[in-house]
Amino acid sequence: PEPLEGAGDPPGPFPVEALPVRVREFVQALAATTQTPVDMAAMTALSALSVVAANRAWIHGGSGWTEPLIVWTLTALPPASRKSAVVSAVTRPLYAIERRTQQAHAETHRGAEERLAVAVRRRELLINKASKAESRQERASLQAELDDVAAEIGELTVEPPPRLLVDDITPEALGIALQNNRGHVGIISAEGGVFASISGRYQQGTPQLDLILKAYDGDPYRVDRVGRDPITIDRPAVVLGLVVQPHVLAETAQTPALRERGLMGRFTYCVPQDTVGTRSVDAPELPQHLADDWHRLLAGIADIPVCDDDSALRVMHLDPDALELHRGFRAALEPRLHTETGDLAFMADWAGKLAGRVLRIAGLLHLAEGRPTSECISFDTMRGAVEIGEWALLHAVAVYGGWRTTGRDEGAVRVLRWIRRTRTPEFTVREAYQALRGQTWCARSDDVKEALVILAEAGWVTSVERTMSDGKRRLRDGTFIPHPDLLKEVP
Repeated sequence: PEPLEGAGDPPGPFPVEALPVRVREFVQALAATTQTPVDMAAMTALSALSVVAANRAWIHGGSGWTEPLIVWTLTALPPASRKSAVVSAVTRPLYAIERRTQQAHAETHRGAEERLAVAVRRRELLINKASKAESRQERASLQAELDDVAAEIGELTVEPPPRLLVDDITPEALGIALQNNRGHVGIISAEGGVFASISGRYQQGTPQLDLILKAYDGDPYRVDRVGRDPITIDRPAVVLGLVVQPHVLAETAQTPALRERGLMGRFTYCVPQDTVGTRSVDAPELPQHLADDWHRLLAGIADIPVCDDDSALRVMHLDPDALELHRGFRAALEPRLHTETGDLAFMADWAGKLAGRVLRIAGLLHLAEGRPTSECISFDTMRGAVEIGEWALLHAVAVYGGWRTTGRDEGAVRVLRWIRRTRTPEFTVREAYQALRGQTWCARSDDVKEALVILAEAGWVTSVERTMSDGKRRLRDGTFIPHPDLLKEVP
């Protein structure tokens, strides 16, 4: 039979065993408490780790290759999946860390704002007085005072209080936020509003992608426009962690610029099995010691000093075995990207970034293990990152396959999955309709008939005429028989 896009079994759950113990225990407990797929908690946790690690450490992959620890995640689940509850639990420590640092900032610079206002006012008065001075000696004296005041203003001028997270924000405001926040910020949300912003909601439909694309790789960003202050960011770092409804992915497929410019290839995707309809009403509470440990873990990484534009990068290295494992992973991946023969050529924009994505995840896992940046990343840590990367590839194939699947094929894919799941040896249109009706694509029996026509043309099913026991008069409904491959038990 000919393959149908998206017709395979749904990808498996997140490989939580690849996570460090403290992260694994937290996400498993959170999933149990909220009765949600562990994938959602794990993906959001990776985003939170990336928020506190961005612009604090980088990872070296050999041959002069260095990656920032910026990981974008996008998890798609339908409504009522408790997305907000999971995002809130994962990000609560980030807001607490932000409040703590802002309070310390305010305490350190207490009174500076008032002294700055006085110094600015003094400068204005001195400038006015100097403009009216008649003698050169008087002007020189006033200029010396102005120099002293300018130095005082420079000492009193402080950066805005630090932030870890922003929410719905325009590209212009994002640039200002990055410049005011030493170049880094995170967006972790249970909504897809950031897509609307960068795809042109505030710019008459024109996507504003330059900054967001540069902020994934840390490339310098410069903006000079008439009537606005210039924006200069040498190492922009924006972390995106989005948990959205599936229609957001469908809408991005209708915005070609988002994929053509490389935006969609930068996300790590997850389309987990929904738990709605199977959740327990007697879920356990999230153990407080696990929530506290998660807070301490993030706070410990956030205490690593940020590398400012004028300071050297804090680069982590792989030990020889980890480096060899990563090179082996790259060697196996590369032929699959070939334009003509590679099975991943149709999604090369995503798969081409997979080796770098695995490298970044390895850096996050290393920090989440509580290890210092000066210690080399181990083989076991890299093995966990590779396992997560291979899992992410299956979900990306499902997402990209969904983009390529036409609406006409959806019913055929659903019928195919029903046959594979139930291993039904034969069935009629009526029986298939009774089993599948209620799904959005299956409003009438003709929808099932159309799906079966597609499957028959592709060789997945064949039909036979049914006759009465006397072998003469035919029954109204024919019988469909699946291809033998569909009846095999899945190992």
